[in-house]
Amino acid sequence: MKQFALHPPAAVITATGPDAFAFLQSQGTQDLRGLANGGAAYGLWLDRKGRIQGDSHILRLGDESFLLASHATPAATLLAHLQANLVADEVEFADVTGGRMLLTAWGEGAEAPPPGKFVNEPNGPVFSWSGRLTRGASRVFLGASAGALAGTVGGLREAGWTPSGPEAMEAERISAGIPLVPVDAGPDSLPQESGLEVAAVSFTKGCYLGQEVMARLHAQGRVQRGLVRLSLETPARGLPAPVLAAEGREIGRMTSQALVAGRWTGLAVVNLRHLPPDGGVKVEGVPAQRVED
Repeated sequence: MKQFALHPPAAVITATGPDAFAFLQSQGTQDLRGLANGGAAYGLWLDRKGRIQGDSHILRLGDESFLLASHATPAATLLAHLQANLVADEVEFADVTGGRMLLTAWGEGAEAPPPGKFVNEPNGPVFSWSGRLTRGASRVFLGASAGALAGTVGGLREAGWTPSGPEAMEAERISAGIPLVPVDAGPDSLPQESGLEVAAVSFTKGCYLGQEVMARLHAQGRVQRGLVRLSLETPARGLPAPVLAAEGREIGRMTSQALVAGRWTGLAVVNLRHLPPDGGVKVEGVPAQRVED
């Protein structure tokens, strides 16, 4: 099924100035050197110990103009992190989150932008890029307002896409095992512990904040903790919820959950060494089973 959902972003930040590219390249995990005007790349913002401080798609609008958009990392968090690392760089940041909307489309055909008429809106600019919150292909549209996305919504409807809600998108994300920053992967975790190094980390770009830790972990090849999907008959009452091994030892925390095909599915980062071989654990006393890929 081809579906789409409207939802507000947590952050939309502009970065402008003659040093904007150099600064973003030196701070984020993704290599921006091949990013053409109008292109986008997904990356993380780490501290010096390699811990995740936030994430965003970086949209290049021009030689000295960029837009950072995040589904769940608050704008205040991103701004504080970026500004804390400014020294003499000629770059200015502005929070332009208010009033903007995201439209995520997923399903067959979402790997490429819809026809141009869906993107060229009369009520304001709409930026489109490849998403990563759903299984397989997805596309994200960022509108200057809900009105700016009206034509995109109409075009998708005409093309046979089904309007859905954020809950359906969340269920799709969780069933696909895609972590959300900072909900499932945050300041106490490394990208490798939730598989984010595959989509968000460049190991060839050179120096950036946290790069030494990333390179060392990449050379070692494995971390002790990892992201797993858990199947439960009833939902956890509060998140994050402790994940317990058979002997009652806490081995991790479940941080997201959604109803998927009649059963509750959750995402948890756990100590893989202490995960029982049969994948059976408990969440708030409720038996849970690891869902294998």
